[in-house]
Amino acid sequence: MLWYVLRRAGAALVVVFVASVVVFIALRLLPGGPALALTAESNRTPQLIAAINREYLLNQPLPVQYAHFVWQALHGDLGTSIHTDEPVTPTIVSRIPITGELAVLAVLFGVVIGIPTGVLAAVYRSSVWDYLANAIGLFGLSVPTFWLGLMLILFFAIRLGVLPSSGYVSPLQDLGGNLERMVMPAFVLGLPVAAVVFRQERSAMLDALRADYVRTARAKGLGELRVVGVHALRNSLMTVITVVGLNLGALLGGAVVTEQIFVIPGFGNLIVQSIFERDYPVVQGVALVTAVGFVVVNFLVDVAYSLVNPRIRLTGAAE
Repeated sequence: MLWYVLRRAGAALVVVFVASVVVFIALRLLPGGPALALTAESNRTPQLIAAINREYLLNQPLPVQYAHFVWQALHGDLGTSIHTDEPVTPTIVSRIPITGELAVLAVLFGVVIGIPTGVLAAVYRSSVWDYLANAIGLFGLSVPTFWLGLMLILFFAIRLGVLPSSGYVSPLQDLGGNLERMVMPAFVLGLPVAAVVFRQERSAMLDALRADYVRTARAKGLGELRVVGVHALRNSLMTVITVVGLNLGALLGGAVVTEQIFVIPGFGNLIVQSIFERDYPVVQGVALVTAVGFVVVNFLVDVAYSLVNPRIRLTGAAE
């Protein structure tokens, strides 16, 4: 088990290194630069631009710039915002819990709805319930998130007046107010997750129910609830774990559209704002933290694999 975890951690570090290089190079290939973003068009003198380039080490070779960037990042320093003149790291850290809460609520919604419906659809295959669940799953995959968000605001906030239309309140200040403001955006983000989890769980459960060990369990006289709920369900969760991990990583990267619609000051809101302002240190920091978060989530998924299915870590140890 330890060897398997160490191998996966090493692979994750390689991915983080590659991601940092891609982020660093990609931003320097964009047109313009911090000097142009900092100065007004009427005040772009060569002297001022040269001073800005020296301050941000843009006059140094790329390897030197990258080494400086990595050294600062390892010490928790992602630079200073061009527009606010505030450190980037605290700005990003203050937004992570907001998007993290939204992502976790969305994934929880997807899991709580998707897994039971997938199991029932597989157990009662080709029934009315199966067709209905598939139709709802197709709707969840097809409906645009921005349209669904606007419809929820129109119905629950404006017409019924039972939920706030937008904004954010910290759960530490007002837990009830926080949940009231997060339920609609969490539903908007969680519906596609629930649809994907449902389809994957249904497919995996159908394969599990045809497996030899399920027939053996039934032949031994085990009850159908135990056969489905213990033997088949555990082996069908492998694919679902992958889906949940990938969706959680993507949501942590920033639910841009949903956060814009519901005016939630999270990661996605920060991404849009920094891009429009051409705040390169913030964009660079956000991209790096997003990549690291995605890699960390996938590493945790790999570890969860080994806990659910011991054959994986045994295979990894044999290699």
